[in-house]
Amino acid sequence: MHRRSLIKGTLGAALATGAAKLAAGAKGTSSGRPYRRIACEEGFLVPEVLAANAALGDIGIPLITADGPAAFLAKKLVDIGAGRIAAMDHDGIDMQLLLLSAPGLQVFDPDTAVSLARAVNDQASAACKAHPERL
Repeated sequence: MHRRSLIKGTLGAALATGAAKLAAGAKGTSSGRPYRRIACEEGFLVPEVLAANAALGDIGIPLITADGPAAFLAKKLVDIGAGRIAAMDHDGIDMQLLLLSAPGLQVFDPDTAVSLARAVNDQASAACKAHPERL
């Protein structure tokens, strides 16, 4: 099978499925749209990373801390619960793909990075389990 045939067949099946759902009166989302709005690359942080960023000090690249110049962002970035869901509802977003905010954990020594990665993964996992249709 050629790539174009595969893509054409897959796209046709997806469109047919969506059309069948619409014809049956099914709603695609709680907003009634026949599709889901998914926001990609939505940044988040955890309190442990904020604290570790502050402990690093000036390393030549901007780091978000709870009390630094970007503190206004910190509060929103650590909220991967009710506040984020409410903001998504306000903005018409059905789902977000959560990604750790830049610069990530590579700025830390290996032991610190591994410890922070566990905290990040555990908290992201808990948020996704709490809101599986949204995160």
